[in-house]
Amino acid sequence: MKSSDSASNRTSTFLLMIFLVVSAGMATDARDERVVAEDSPGAIERTLFPDRTDLYGNLSPGPYRIDSQVGPTLKDEDRDRTIPIRITYPVEEGRYPVLIFCHGALGSKHNNRPLTDFLAGHGYIVVQPTFGDSYSLLSEEERRRFPGFGELLRHPRTLGQWHIRPLDVRFVIDQLPRLAREVESLKRAVPDMDRIAVGGHSFGAHTSMLLAGMKPRVGPRSTIDVDEFADERIKAFVAISPQGTGLMLTEASFRAMRGPMLMVTGDEDAQPFDDQRKGAWRRSAFDHAPDGHFYLLWLDDAHHGFGGISGDTRWPGAGPTRMDHVLLIQSTMLAFLDAHLRADKKALEYMAEADLDEKAAGMARIHRKPAVSAKDEGDKAEEASPES
Repeated sequence: MKSSDSASNRTSTFLLMIFLVVSAGMATDARDERVVAEDSPGAIERTLFPDRTDLYGNLSPGPYRIDSQVGPTLKDEDRDRTIPIRITYPVEEGRYPVLIFCHGALGSKHNNRPLTDFLAGHGYIVVQPTFGDSYSLLSEEERRRFPGFGELLRHPRTLGQWHIRPLDVRFVIDQLPRLAREVESLKRAVPDMDRIAVGGHSFGAHTSMLLAGMKPRVGPRSTIDVDEFADERIKAFVAISPQGTGLMLTEASFRAMRGPMLMVTGDEDAQPFDDQRKGAWRRSAFDHAPDGHFYLLWLDDAHHGFGGISGDTRWPGAGPTRMDHVLLIQSTMLAFLDAHLRADKKALEYMAEADLDEKAAGMARIHRKPAVSAKDEGDKAEEASPES
């Protein structure tokens, strides 16, 4: 690599470090927690209950029995990349849609179990890669080099992975047919290659948006090809805590995305160690997205941890445990994925028309881009094949 190209890439990474909002998974990495303790210190009392709500879906806990396994580890020989994965799946035999869920910075394949287990229980195969920024991949010597969480979070070793992560996801998709042949559990719960979604939280949201075609601005001498991230095999995207405009991301960056996409944010959704950019800034990703099937789930008083979607709220900036927010994200993600991967008529209608403000006791609402209407969704449901 020429020195000017290397300097340009370092500059791009530095700019990303200035504004990229990332989430912490370090606190939960070693414990593999499935649910957040509702009685944890500072927890906000639940208002919505899974078995007594008008929200979308069978929320307690889902019609499918599930299992989960770590591995196999994937090896991309061409890029010399090793990608550990976790697979969570229904145990009943069948062909199921696939969600690849991307953890936040420093996190791992063990995070976000409140979302991944929930969706597997509703008939999705969920694959969770561990990316190169994960704290779990650091040696003991490397961990001792960073005296504090903030230093590691801002280090190029973490944020320099931004353009590698989407290529890792593309490789995971490449490997799904092989996994279906070689992983015993996936011979019964078979991945449907025609129904693939990608989602993620914070740094994982950034990864998802790149795969949807978001075009960051890089230097003219950069060797990073921003056109190689988008993947047409992906049929739907979820971005929980998306990045807003600034430096590498312009309004045009978001206009380049394709849907369908569900974004999630809220008032207090700030980054760790910087509370200046919150939900209003993150909402700009939705505001500048093109018309079409783009949705924004807005949660009042939501912090960056959204009540515990990573499996814990004991990390900087996470905010309090709040099971209402976890439930609202579970339900809306399920409705979105059922609508756009399964073409389920009830889900399509829900995403087009649901008055979530009423159903969520005034704590959440769904915003929709102008082109998404009840008629659009109804026409799509008429054309779609029955749910399988």
